[in-house]
Amino acid sequence: TGSGPETVVLTVENSGEKLSPQLVATLTEPFQRGTERVRGHHAGVGLGLAIVKRITEVHDGSLTITPRAAGGLRIAVQLPAPPAHFTDRTSDQ
Repeated sequence: TGSGPETVVLTVENSGEKLSPQLVATLTEPFQRGTERVRGHHAGVGLGLAIVKRITEVHDGSLTITPRAAGGLRIAVQLPAPPAHFTDRTSDQ
Protein backbone atom coordinates (compact mmCIF):
# COMPACT_ATOMS: atom_id res chain seq x y z
CA THR A 1 0.00 0.00 0.00
CA GLY A 2 1.02 3.58 -0.43
CA SER A 3 -0.42 7.05 -0.35
CA GLY A 4 0.35 10.50 -1.60
CA PRO A 5 -1.39 13.84 -1.41
CA GLU A 6 -3.74 12.97 -4.27
CA THR A 7 -3.78 9.16 -4.57
CA VAL A 8 -3.70 5.91 -2.63
CA VAL A 9 -2.35 2.67 -4.12
CA LEU A 10 -2.85 -0.99 -3.34
CA THR A 11 -0.44 -3.39 -5.07
CA VAL A 12 -0.74 -7.17 -5.07
CA GLU A 13 1.74 -9.59 -6.63
CA ASN A 14 1.47 -13.32 -7.07
CA SER A 15 3.55 -16.10 -8.51
CA GLY A 16 2.40 -18.45 -11.22
CA GLU A 17 2.83 -19.25 -14.84
CA LYS A 18 4.43 -16.77 -17.20
CA LEU A 19 1.69 -14.85 -19.00
CA SER A 20 1.98 -12.86 -22.20
CA PRO A 21 1.02 -9.18 -22.24
CA GLN A 22 -1.66 -10.07 -24.80
CA LEU A 23 -3.27 -12.57 -22.41
CA VAL A 24 -2.97 -10.20 -19.45
CA ALA A 25 -4.85 -7.55 -21.45
CA THR A 26 -7.91 -9.85 -21.52
CA LEU A 27 -8.04 -10.67 -17.80
CA THR A 28 -10.45 -7.86 -16.90
CA GLU A 29 -13.02 -9.13 -19.38
CA PRO A 30 -15.76 -11.14 -17.66
CA PHE A 31 -15.28 -14.93 -17.68
CA GLN A 32 -11.63 -14.77 -18.81
CA ARG A 33 -9.02 -16.78 -16.93
CA GLY A 34 -5.26 -16.65 -17.34
CA THR A 35 -4.90 -20.34 -18.04
CA GLU A 36 -7.08 -23.35 -18.59
CA ARG A 37 -6.01 -24.87 -15.28
CA VAL A 38 -8.67 -26.15 -12.96
CA ARG A 39 -7.80 -26.28 -9.28
CA GLY A 40 -10.28 -28.71 -7.84
CA HIS A 41 -13.97 -27.96 -7.74
CA HIS A 42 -13.51 -24.26 -6.80
CA ALA A 43 -11.70 -23.10 -9.93
CA GLY A 44 -13.58 -19.80 -10.27
CA VAL A 45 -15.25 -18.37 -13.31
CA GLY A 46 -13.04 -15.41 -14.18
CA LEU A 47 -15.03 -12.54 -12.66
CA GLY A 48 -12.62 -11.30 -9.99
CA LEU A 49 -10.56 -8.85 -12.03
CA ALA A 50 -13.63 -7.70 -13.99
CA ILE A 51 -15.25 -6.75 -10.68
CA VAL A 52 -12.06 -5.04 -9.43
CA LYS A 53 -11.86 -3.06 -12.68
CA ARG A 54 -15.46 -1.87 -12.42
CA ILE A 55 -15.18 -0.88 -8.75
CA THR A 56 -11.96 1.00 -9.55
CA GLU A 57 -13.63 2.85 -12.44
CA VAL A 58 -16.66 3.81 -10.33
CA HIS A 59 -14.30 5.43 -7.83
CA ASP A 60 -12.38 7.34 -10.55
CA GLY A 61 -9.32 5.14 -10.16
CA SER A 62 -7.11 3.06 -12.40
CA LEU A 63 -6.19 -0.60 -12.53
CA THR A 64 -2.83 -1.74 -13.89
CA ILE A 65 -2.08 -5.42 -14.49
CA THR A 66 1.45 -6.37 -15.46
CA PRO A 67 2.93 -9.83 -16.03
CA ARG A 68 5.95 -10.51 -13.82
CA ALA A 69 9.12 -11.71 -15.55
CA ALA A 70 9.34 -14.75 -13.24
CA GLY A 71 5.65 -15.57 -13.71
CA GLY A 72 2.46 -14.37 -12.10
CA LEU A 73 1.06 -10.87 -12.02
CA ARG A 74 1.51 -7.48 -10.44
CA ILE A 75 -1.83 -5.73 -9.95
CA ALA A 76 -2.03 -2.10 -8.83
CA VAL A 77 -5.22 -0.25 -7.93
CA GLN A 78 -4.80 3.52 -7.74
CA LEU A 79 -7.63 5.62 -6.28
CA PRO A 80 -8.05 9.29 -5.48
CA ALA A 81 -7.11 10.04 -1.88
CA PRO A 82 -10.02 10.94 0.37
CA PRO A 83 -10.45 14.63 1.16
CA ALA A 84 -8.44 15.87 4.14
CA HIS A 85 -11.59 16.58 6.18
CA PHE A 86 -12.62 12.91 5.79
CA THR A 87 -9.30 11.55 7.06
CA ASP A 88 -9.26 14.04 9.95
CA ARG A 89 -12.70 12.87 11.15
CA THR A 90 -11.88 9.15 10.96
CA SER A 91 -8.64 9.51 12.92
CA ASP A 92 -10.59 10.89 15.90
CA GLN A 93 -12.69 7.71 16.24
